[in-house]
Amino acid sequence: STCSSAAAEALTSVFGDNFAYTDTTELEFGIKSRSYTSFRHAAEENNWARFYGGIHFHHSCIISTELGRKVGDLVVTRLKMKKNEPTVLLN
Repeated sequence: STCSSAAAEALTSVFGDNFAYTDTTELEFGIKSRSYTSFRHAAEENNWARFYGGIHFHHSCIISTELGRKVGDLVVTRLKMKKNEPTVLLN
């Protein structure tokens, strides 16, 4: 929860809050793809999965998400992160 929330904050600062994507990394294991409306949406789902999977207690999920957001915000303020413009190749 902490790591996914921190990553979500850092990625959101670069790509924006409505960066929708589909995760297909588990297809080879027979797990369906998952679609998300944002990095924060994916982090929130990860948070709940850890709770329902019995990995964390509910309160620890809430606290770790809050701490992860703070870590992500710190990373964003300490690093100069920006979205790269596409490179145009000329022949």
